[in-house]
Amino acid sequence: MIAFVRGIRCLVVAGLAVLPAGAGAAPPAGYVAYRDPAGFVLERPPGWTVDAPSVGQVTVADPSRRAVAMIRGRVARGDLAAWLAQGFPAGEPWIASTTVLATENVAGETARAAFRFADANGARIRANAIAVRRGEIATVFVAAAHEDAFAQALPDLAAILDSFRFVVPPASGGAPPQLDFVQWVDPLENAFATDIPRGWVPSGGMVRRGLAGAKPILGVRSPDGRIELYLGDGSIPRFIVPSQLITGLGYREGAVEPSSGSVISRFRHAGEIGGDVVQGRFGRVTLLDRRDRPDLVELRRRMQPVLQGSITQMTGADIDFRTGDGRLGTLTITNSGWELPNLSGGWSVDDVYGFLAPPEATAVAGAALGRLLGAFRVNPDWFRQELGAQAQAQQQYMAYFQQSAALQQQTVSQRWATQDRQGREWRDALTNTVRLVDPQTNETFEVQGGSRYFFRNPNPQRPAVVGVDVDSNPDPIEMRRLLQMGVDTPYR
Repeated sequence: MIAFVRGIRCLVVAGLAVLPAGAGAAPPAGYVAYRDPAGFVLERPPGWTVDAPSVGQVTVADPSRRAVAMIRGRVARGDLAAWLAQGFPAGEPWIASTTVLATENVAGETARAAFRFADANGARIRANAIAVRRGEIATVFVAAAHEDAFAQALPDLAAILDSFRFVVPPASGGAPPQLDFVQWVDPLENAFATDIPRGWVPSGGMVRRGLAGAKPILGVRSPDGRIELYLGDGSIPRFIVPSQLITGLGYREGAVEPSSGSVISRFRHAGEIGGDVVQGRFGRVTLLDRRDRPDLVELRRRMQPVLQGSITQMTGADIDFRTGDGRLGTLTITNSGWELPNLSGGWSVDDVYGFLAPPEATAVAGAALGRLLGAFRVNPDWFRQELGAQAQAQQQYMAYFQQSAALQQQTVSQRWATQDRQGREWRDALTNTVRLVDPQTNETFEVQGGSRYFFRNPNPQRPAVVGVDVDSNPDPIEMRRLLQMGVDTPYR
């Protein structure tokens, strides 16, 4: 492996603490090779488990789960040692409290720290960590264990971290994989149309279910069935908020009001009910992350006329999850609630969309979902019939649908483009790869790190890229400065 990765074992074992003699010795015989579909390999002792929802969220644990080796990819700005001491623990939800024993910048874009953590159960945990940063992306290697087991587990933890490496080449950095799309029209009411990948299998349409009104429901599967796109969910009921009136009629939370089929339930944040929606759709899943979506909430408040002046609560969220077969999924969900003072109130789930795909196909799924959302169009004739003579409302509704679809497509596309970029930068950090661009020609180059500045001879008869530690052109006549992506302006 490259030099600074070879040094991970020494840095993690040494930490900033006094450790027993013999720490950092070579791993014992019998380690088991592990290869993950996310694109990395490592060596682990028999019986240790690997949990890796993504290449930036890897955890290797001993059978008792009292010792863990972690690899994390994080955005790290400012002084690296200060970020490692403060920003990194703040991003680990299992950490209830942190004591920083020591921290320092080692060299260049590398820092190390020693911690004492407490988890939600009050367990005392010791940890050593190092962070290696490229641009604004830091890869953090952490050896952590219960305090009474730390010294004994440290050699194994360091050996695991030292063995970690990527096995897939860096992404090309271009657009998501190209798909051939065709238009699909709602076969039930001709109410809407959108674009889906050619050869993929669609199902659904505009569905009517009682008082819930008409809802667009669409599912699309890849030919091999491994990728699923979904828009809408017809199984989610409407909800009635518990009130004195409702309880006086004998209804309790969780009961179903028979005339409407609505469920009696307090208003729940979209991020909270999103977990239930995912479980109901895909069975038992592991929830990986939740992010609020105030941008979608603000758009609905501004653009959807039926909500103006009547909605008292509105939330939105993204949910990431993993199914039992190892596929990764994402769900975006919004909901809104209304209230009649001293009488009753209700709420409903409004927007639901997302995908499920193998880890290596998330970029394809993200591109397909973005196109599906961005191309979504309501049939104006169908809409005119739905709303009668409400011409102004028609225009406002159509504007909301179009802007909502554009925002949804933008956020999906940006998110998966960002994930691809972060994946490339994590790989660069571990392979010591520096990405360069010639500002005159926009040609790009990849070279091994070790220097801060790089210069190029553009003469095709004498091609060369030279790295130096000071910003001084070694041959001003024939060479010109290259810019480092993620570091030099304008690529920062």
